[in-house]
Amino acid sequence: MTVFRHPEAPAALRTLLAICGGEPLWAVLDGAQDPRISSSIRLGSSPWACLYAGQLAPQLQEVAPYLVRIFPDRPEALRLLEQGWERNWGVFAVAAASQSELRRHLRRHLRVRTEAGKTLLLRWYDPRVLRIYLPTCAARELKEFFGPVRAFIGEGPERGEVQVYAAPGGKLLVETVPVTARP
Repeated sequence: MTVFRHPEAPAALRTLLAICGGEPLWAVLDGAQDPRISSSIRLGSSPWACLYAGQLAPQLQEVAPYLVRIFPDRPEALRLLEQGWERNWGVFAVAAASQSELRRHLRRHLRVRTEAGKTLLLRWYDPRVLRIYLPTCAARELKEFFGPVRAFIGEGPERGEVQVYAAPGGKLLVETVPVTARP
């Protein structure tokens, strides 16, 4: 199998690091997007946690969402972007919270209830979903969704860009940043 290496990966990593401005950078990765995600996380040296609770069947482990700390000096950070950039592998979060606090917070948003009372999974960690979901949120919902997260970052709708989402005071701000941006 050919390993996909994205030529914009180093620029994307520089852009993400510039956006986080020294605060901890986390990835929330969707194991359902590619079978390599789960094994890559487990074999890497960065701290990670599954957002699903309890003992999972192997098939569910493969498609679960994962919270992973991004350290720019570890090879898996660049590998993640080389293989997954512009493939909707997940979103990034800028947050000073501990891994356990952030996991607990993010887990609260995995399910939504419809007006009919049906519970559904919300795959907000897919950048295509996040782009649609956040603008529908009221101020209270944005405050609740962001919690300890200063900003969420996802691939933009156009090639070579990221979108940065922040919600100071419950007002959604969206900034589009080219991945070629230098710190």
